[in-house]
Amino acid sequence: MMARDTFDRCEEIATAMHDQDGLSIALIRYIAGLDLPSDQEHVIYALIHAQGFCRNRVTYETRHIVQETKLSA
Repeated sequence: MMARDTFDRCEEIATAMHDQDGLSIALIRYIAGLDLPSDQEHVIYALIHAQGFCRNRVTYETRHIVQETKLSA
């Protein structure tokens, strides 16, 4: 039962991270339409990029857990 619970939670995390990626894309498009000073725009884009890097790490780790759970089931 624990393996199934772990699998389900990892799938939920991966789905949430995928949804969050879509929100990042929408935010980038919104920011592109604003007339921000270049230095502020670069900082915002750098933060979004860093967030994407963290998101990719979380997605990788949850997929790794899911694969281990499938193998042990």
